[in-house]
Amino acid sequence: MNILYICADPGIPVHGDKGAAIHVRVMIAALRRLGHSVTLLTPRIDGTQTIDATIIHVPLPAGNKSLPSEQRKEAQCLAYRTVLFENAQTLLAKTEYELIYERYSLWSDIGAQLHKVTQLPFVLEVNSPLRKEALSYRSLHNDAQAAQIEAVQFQSATLITVVSEPLVTYVVEKGAKHDAVRVLPNAVDPMNFHPGVRGHKLGLQDKKVIGFVGRIRPWHDVQTLLTALRILHQQDAAYHLILVGRGSEELEIPQEIAHAVTCFGVVPHDFVPGYIAAMDIAISPHINDRNSWFSPLKLFEYLACGVPTVAADVGQAGQLLQDNQIGWVFDPENPQSLANCLTAILADQTSTKQTAWKGAEYVLKRFTWDHNAKVVCTLGQQVNSITQPLPIFDVKLRQRLFRATRPDLALDLMPYKIQRCWSQIKRVEILKYKVERRAVLAYHSNTGERIIGKVFKDERGEHLHQIQRFLWKSGFKNKAKDRIMVAPALGYAPKMRMQVQGFVLGDTLEDYAIHHDIWPVMPRIGCALAKLHLTSLPNPTPFLMSTWTVTNELESLQKTLERLEELCPSQMKTILPLYANLLDQALTLPTIKRYNPLHRDFYYSQVLIDGTDIYLIDFDLFAWGDPALDVANFIAHLHLLGLLQYNDWNAYLQASELFLKSYLSANPQNIASFRQRFEWYKTATIFRLLAVVQTRPTMQNHFKTLLQRSQLMRNKVLTVTP
Repeated sequence: MNILYICADPGIPVHGDKGAAIHVRVMIAALRRLGHSVTLLTPRIDGTQTIDATIIHVPLPAGNKSLPSEQRKEAQCLAYRTVLFENAQTLLAKTEYELIYERYSLWSDIGAQLHKVTQLPFVLEVNSPLRKEALSYRSLHNDAQAAQIEAVQFQSATLITVVSEPLVTYVVEKGAKHDAVRVLPNAVDPMNFHPGVRGHKLGLQDKKVIGFVGRIRPWHDVQTLLTALRILHQQDAAYHLILVGRGSEELEIPQEIAHAVTCFGVVPHDFVPGYIAAMDIAISPHINDRNSWFSPLKLFEYLACGVPTVAADVGQAGQLLQDNQIGWVFDPENPQSLANCLTAILADQTSTKQTAWKGAEYVLKRFTWDHNAKVVCTLGQQVNSITQPLPIFDVKLRQRLFRATRPDLALDLMPYKIQRCWSQIKRVEILKYKVERRAVLAYHSNTGERIIGKVFKDERGEHLHQIQRFLWKSGFKNKAKDRIMVAPALGYAPKMRMQVQGFVLGDTLEDYAIHHDIWPVMPRIGCALAKLHLTSLPNPTPFLMSTWTVTNELESLQKTLERLEELCPSQMKTILPLYANLLDQALTLPTIKRYNPLHRDFYYSQVLIDGTDIYLIDFDLFAWGDPALDVANFIAHLHLLGLLQYNDWNAYLQASELFLKSYLSANPQNIASFRQRFEWYKTATIFRLLAVVQTRPTMQNHFKTLLQRSQLMRNKVLTVTP
């Protein structure tokens, strides 16, 4: 669609840093991202910021110098209507447009005039009641004509977008049809404002930084903010206020807190996210006006950056924060209320971080310029907000996973060797995601290469990188003679808590089983596990390794029992004897001479098969322990796989026997001792699987079979042939 965008306000330098100019640019950018062409007609082109549009400069006519300043400006703007209309008509005669879009300005009815002569759809963007604002805060000599122009615009528009509910009332009272009005609050560009932003280094590391962003206007009530700072500073000298935006330099700051205030003045809009991210709390103060029409752009930008956000309990700001529990409010024009609010926020960091994260997710999924542009281009029809699965908002993994699932952010945080080789990440693919715990991601480069990133809630990714690097150097590297390998360890990205490894081809065993008989590959898998168990580790190891003992296994079973009590209390009469039997048998288990390196989570999803190549993956739980544990865990899960794929407990019995025979051939054991330990660990694994299937709807129908098999396990012994 070809869109004619009109900004007739001589107070808006479209390339400048004023909020209105930013608003013009981000809306045009959103329209362009949707694939539309935009031509902008404007009287002012000063400034340094770029605009992705065809810009036609239509200068203001000369003013009558004999008139007083304000009257001269009004007369100049009225004369500009004729000039701009003539230029627009000339343009429309040469170029075909499909939509007229105008940012409402006090003296322009150009959109209405063009709509009348062309019958093109006309969208009017209303950000404030300009007549009312001029009468309250500036001056207006020709109010009657301003009212007439305003009414023509409101009555003619196909669609009027307003930023707040009070503006709906205003435009309808002035002639707009109610069903032609749509509320579109201010929004953010998620490419710039998001919780993965890193704060600028301002030299305030030891301070409690509170901040305000924006041009200071009479309605912003910055005096309440300064008074609240003075109250706080008397209690704690660590409080520090930063002011970012025009007007901060002219403020009269009380002498006793002057050293606790830093004014940064006007900064490019692209730099603003870094200032917000440097704040501990971001504040949006306003005067006490219950009919407030404002939709503070700063509020949405604060929230999108995941910074704790506080606003005066006025209008849209107070309602947004309170109704959705994504921020905090204080009584307007009440410094003590603001001071109390700030103190309470900093006193409970856990709750504060959760609320701030919730705010970022809420805004970025609902209030984006792309969403607003879609509404405009559908002439007010309901459209979905952001629905794509990426980036991921996770209440525990937070910024780490958000950054990891944003291609534009992830590459710069990767290990240097990857940054050096890749020019960009083209796409991120979610391979596995356990909410609040971890995610496995595939990164696709613009050259077709792939790497795997694993994001964790803790620092285990670094540990995993060290383990995998050691195994790679200890016989599991690419093209190993026995073709039993691990993926190459490429590095650790601490900002994302991500272990990064090379991509390797292959299907997990459960996927392989869908199209192939698995028994031919089972001896290879048995040899692969034996190779892992026989890996020689130096003493001390180059990385920390825990030891997993029978005591640890019993502690795990206790947690499983507690979980089962929650999930299926009616079955506890059957389950408790099974648990008691496991405790009794644990007392009779033979001791082993030495522990081996264990995978400790070895089952069908931890093996990749590519022809004769076998890859072992996911060493998150790597530890010293009894090798019978890995063997038993794998075979118990093969029984589960038989249930899931064929509803048959023994579907993979032959495959299990082949796996076990191959394992024992490669890693000989004392059969009597191994058999007893193996059977106990297998029974323990099946007991744990009772809880697993109960929490997964697609597996719940197998709970009864698992329970019956658990009862039989005391007498069931798999034939073991050395």
